[in-house]
Amino acid sequence: MGNVIKIDFDGKIIPYENPIYRKDIQQKFIQTYGSDEHKATLIIVQGLGCNQRIQDLVKSTRFSQASNLLLHQDLWSIIPS
Repeated sequence: MGNVIKIDFDGKIIPYENPIYRKDIQQKFIQTYGSDEHKATLIIVQGLGCNQRIQDLVKSTRFSQASNLLLHQDLWSIIPS
């Protein structure tokens, strides 16, 4: 959810439709949640009222935690099949 913060809308590799609008959304996210996409996602999840286990899973979704995350069976129970 917070990944919009880190997107480079001026990038030449992937052209974006209406980059001015998207940059505006990006700036609103940064103003509201800060410039760290991981922290922003956690704030959004907390604001949605998700339980503590969901919040813990969100905290552990950094790439450096991927191997540990795979060990948690309850992660697979919340992913739609």
